[in-house]
Amino acid sequence: MVYEHEGKTRLMVYDLISKITIKQDLPMFERIIDMKFFFEFDNSLLLSAVRNGHTDIFTYSMTNAKVDQITNDVWDDLDPSFAAFPGKSGIIYSSNRPSAKARTSDTALPHNRYNIFMVDNWNKSSEKQISQLTDLAYGNARLPVQYNTTHFTFVSDANGISNRYAGFFKAERAGVDSLYFVGAEILHNPDKEDLDSALMDYGASAPDSVQAITITNDSTYVFPVTNYSFGIKESRIAGDQGMVSEVVQIGDWKRLYKLKVDTNTLRKRNVSARPTNYRLQQMRKTPCAWGCPAITPSPTPRLNSLTSSRTSSVTSPLRKTLRKNSPLSPKGKTRLS
Repeated sequence: MVYEHEGKTRLMVYDLISKITIKQDLPMFERIIDMKFFFEFDNSLLLSAVRNGHTDIFTYSMTNAKVDQITNDVWDDLDPSFAAFPGKSGIIYSSNRPSAKARTSDTALPHNRYNIFMVDNWNKSSEKQISQLTDLAYGNARLPVQYNTTHFTFVSDANGISNRYAGFFKAERAGVDSLYFVGAEILHNPDKEDLDSALMDYGASAPDSVQAITITNDSTYVFPVTNYSFGIKESRIAGDQGMVSEVVQIGDWKRLYKLKVDTNTLRKRNVSARPTNYRLQQMRKTPCAWGCPAITPSPTPRLNSLTSSRTSSVTSPLRKTLRKNSPLSPKGKTRLS
């Protein structure tokens, strides 16, 4: 359990076997937003915590109080969870970073919504591969966890109500990226001229260090698995037991449900989360977000019956295009890097 005492962040661990309570101070963090037991490492925690005013992802060893920083950027990195898929493992999390390859700086602006990303935590260098797993046009994607061996799940209000979504994950090997560290510069697969130029600038005869990192091409297929009329407030996964929990609010009551992984829906992908009236109004106001052009009518004289007929024949296909290109439709596969 993490709590604050006299302005300090503290950790309390109760050993069920030895009946011993251990308390540790965490002065390296200003605040801890989310915590999970990192089962891949003995006595380690996976944290989303605030440090130097930025919310990043860390691992913390309760044995030796060692901290490893996984992400280091100006964006908010929330809801971290470990995931292991065929061909790749790492940490999936929710972030308002604009894209996977966005470069961090003091003047970088956050995105106006949260999407799901995956970071390679095995790479200990500062240049970690980050893959974007969702690309929502509306709403936010939060609370990602691994659903089964090939799928992850998250909660999103893309249709206007917080429902459960799933994503099929696939990774393909794309080669090796060579990193040359020269002074304050990091060169990616440099040619001889670029490397010699960097060495000359720093007055060095050889790079400070060289690292080889495996690169993958990651793709996802995202689709809804629920179509609730009420929103999911919180969701957790029960380790590798094939169970998920949901906290939903119905009226003034909050209810906790324990559910099995819905393998039938994962196979059929036949759930359609229809957008609410509020979301439909947003769609009509921003048609270009759905891949179709915005049409501004030009001033015309009074319409006769023939002109009215022609106008209706033009607007009807546009409505069909809006429905066809809607990213809320479960049909569609995106390839993300």
